[in-house]
Amino acid sequence: MRYVTTSGDTCRRHPCRGPAGATLIELVVVMSVLGIIAAVAAIMLRDPISAYGLTARRAELVDVADTALRRMGRDIRLALPNSLRTATAGATTYLELLSTKTGGRYRAQLDSTTSTGDILDFSAADTAFDTLGPLSTVTGQTIGTGDILVVQNLFAAPAQSQSNAYTYNQAGSNCTSATPSSATCNTARITGSDTAGVRPSERHIGFDSRQFPLTSPGNRFNVMPQFPAVTYVCPTTAATDASGNGTGTLTRISNYAITLAQPQPPAGTSALLAKYVTACQITYDQAGPSVTQSHGLVSVKLSLTRGGETVTLYHEVHVDNVP
Repeated sequence: MRYVTTSGDTCRRHPCRGPAGATLIELVVVMSVLGIIAAVAAIMLRDPISAYGLTARRAELVDVADTALRRMGRDIRLALPNSLRTATAGATTYLELLSTKTGGRYRAQLDSTTSTGDILDFSAADTAFDTLGPLSTVTGQTIGTGDILVVQNLFAAPAQSQSNAYTYNQAGSNCTSATPSSATCNTARITGSDTAGVRPSERHIGFDSRQFPLTSPGNRFNVMPQFPAVTYVCPTTAATDASGNGTGTLTRISNYAITLAQPQPPAGTSALLAKYVTACQITYDQAGPSVTQSHGLVSVKLSLTRGGETVTLYHEVHVDNVP
């Protein structure tokens, strides 16, 4: 053995050694222990991680379904009274409605103070009237040229052409500007509403010549945009793919011309509201045996499936059908 003398201490001597380290056996033991700890941790964390993934997936499905149902509810609440109608063709359900942008009351009598004002005449074709009270100035609710005036809408069924706004601008139903004195047509194209009425708060609405067949008991009128028809399309049942995802979709179609017969589906602008649909049930109950009712109820049951997980939401919307 070789000895060295420590500098500065000639009396102290020690053997020379290399750097200290772990043996192969120690490394194997450490790796084995770490493997056991990792395996135990994986087993303990597997269920919580899986549960988190399932919860996040369900929450996403619930959010998608809830958003779609709320969008439907908003359209239904803004629909023209007595304009909702449903149809089922094969495995698909269609819900159609006519949306409104604003409304109010028309003047039916002259002003009691000045004996002036433009009333809506039902005895002959008329082209203008004064409103009672102001109209909305909110963006999207203002009246413009080309919008559609509706008075006393009572029907939506294709078999009923009288007082049915779905006949708008259709020659076959005598509901064009060429038939101003039609006994059935309850719509007219608005030509302007920019002038003031008798009172500063009132407006003067002009429209294509029209003799409306029925008065409104509450002197009410509605205004629809130029393309008011909206259709919701959803499958009553749909399959799932190999990944456990629903293959159906819930879509909203808009921006298409009004027709008396309900289109299935219409040729308009389609917007996707929800995918992964496996079931969709839409029921419209008018709460009575007669054709028209003052109130109705729309019930929607929507099921979405993703990765084998299914969520089902049920939504009801009350409908005010008082024209």
